[in-house]
Amino acid sequence: MAHVTVENPDLSLDDPFLLDGLPGRGLIGKLVVDHVLDAFDIEYYAGVYCEGIPPVAAYRSNDSTVRPPVQVYTDPGRDLLALVSDVPVSPSDAPEFADCMVGWFEERSVTPILLGGLSQESEVESGERSREVRPLDR
Repeated sequence: MAHVTVENPDLSLDDPFLLDGLPGRGLIGKLVVDHVLDAFDIEYYAGVYCEGIPPVAAYRSNDSTVRPPVQVYTDPGRDLLALVSDVPVSPSDAPEFADCMVGWFEERSVTPILLGGLSQESEVESGERSREVRPLDR
């Protein structure tokens, strides 16, 4: 059964924002959220058990506690949540996973911030114009 298990249900968050760190094209969201986990005082908040998540165990380098592969971390002082995953969700399982997460977001008045990337190759294939990114002159 799909669910999110909150480790500390007494922790109070007031309409939190959630950074989406799921692995995707370019790994942009995952890289940003991994950096936020390192930079802020983020603690483990919940394990995600939704359809489409492979049954594997994960742990962080500074914490040997075995966790599900998709986790939610929190910084209560900032009303911030961070969704991280050590495995991708397959496109065929994405609708069930999204339904599970959106239901949890709605129950807690969570505002997701979706971080993602688009590869240069995909822009060319779709016929969209790409912008060249150059470093600033110093």
